[in-house]
Amino acid sequence: MTDFIYQNTHEDDAVLFETLCEKMLEKRLEHIDQKDHQIYRDRLKYEIEVITKMNFAGYMLIVWDFVKKAKELKIPTGTGRGSVAGSLAAFALEITKVDPIKYNLLFERFLNPERVSIPVIDIDICQARGGEIIDYLVSRYGREFNLIIDYVVSRDEHEFNLVGLDTLTTIDHALKLIAANGKTIDFDTMNMDDSGVFEMISAGKTEGVFYLEDEELQELSRTIKPRCFEDLVAMIALYRPGPLEIGMVDDFIDRKNGRTEIAYILPELEPILAPTYGVIAYQEQVIQILHTFGGFSLSKADLVRRAMGKNRKSEMDKMRMEFAEGAISKGHDRHKASELFDLLYKFVGYGFDRSHAVAYAMITYRTAYLKHYYPAEFMSTLN
Repeated sequence: MTDFIYQNTHEDDAVLFETLCEKMLEKRLEHIDQKDHQIYRDRLKYEIEVITKMNFAGYMLIVWDFVKKAKELKIPTGTGRGSVAGSLAAFALEITKVDPIKYNLLFERFLNPERVSIPVIDIDICQARGGEIIDYLVSRYGREFNLIIDYVVSRDEHEFNLVGLDTLTTIDHALKLIAANGKTIDFDTMNMDDSGVFEMISAGKTEGVFYLEDEELQELSRTIKPRCFEDLVAMIALYRPGPLEIGMVDDFIDRKNGRTEIAYILPELEPILAPTYGVIAYQEQVIQILHTFGGFSLSKADLVRRAMGKNRKSEMDKMRMEFAEGAISKGHDRHKASELFDLLYKFVGYGFDRSHAVAYAMITYRTAYLKHYYPAEFMSTLN
């Protein structure tokens, strides 16, 4: 693997970034059905074009560099955090462990080509050893490190944050204990569909399980009874004050458990909302609906979603008209289009970043898997 040396120009960064992404994607594709390979290559090509055009290739290389160093030092890093989990380039570079195509995540949530903003990559890292990476960054870049930051983005902005997460240390210690007994677990290639794991979660036996350890979430687990990974993602997205207060969680539970009919304003909504039983739980669902029905590009749909949250009437009236015109051009009724826009406007402020929910649900699943199948090793590592 090419050793990253800080480049002097955006052009040099772009060449190295593209080369690394394309080479490392091929490694990821070894675990993906060959019939889908071109989908991944096309998506990566698009992301590379956007990232290099916006002069963020150097930024991505720095993050790749220190995450790579963490792996060399056997310092655990997280699955992903925030909107970066929606980037295939980040997945290819092993910055994240989340396949954005498999989990239907949007790159535009991370970096929107129609809105120049600084992408933020937060990296979860082993709480006990995060200082080693800080030392590495200082020793590698020295006094020029701040100059590199200024080069990649504008002055006085952050690139990334290192966030210490005890759970990563717990998982690492448990895996080492399991390995000492001659067993190896590869979470990165494991399917997260084990029925025994979900039965344990559905029974509320989640003490020590990441994100679900509190009594309130143990009770929620018993009520929702997650049976698949998508249910786990939705739980993480919905368990917040807003959705709880307006009854979104109760609605989700009733729909999932068959007490309320799952109905859609338009049948075309089903592919987008079926994973959450017709409830708008994610920001990405709002974007996809605006894109699918209103004809907005994904980038423009993200801008509309953001504008909805600002509650500016004149701006909303303009967007409502634009959405209606786009929907009519696709053969939809104006009244239904207006009704759908109102629905999006009502729930947009309660939607959660699906990219973050997926990444954290992966950590939840991993800790639940360890607790279910290796309780002695797992529980002995908890603080």
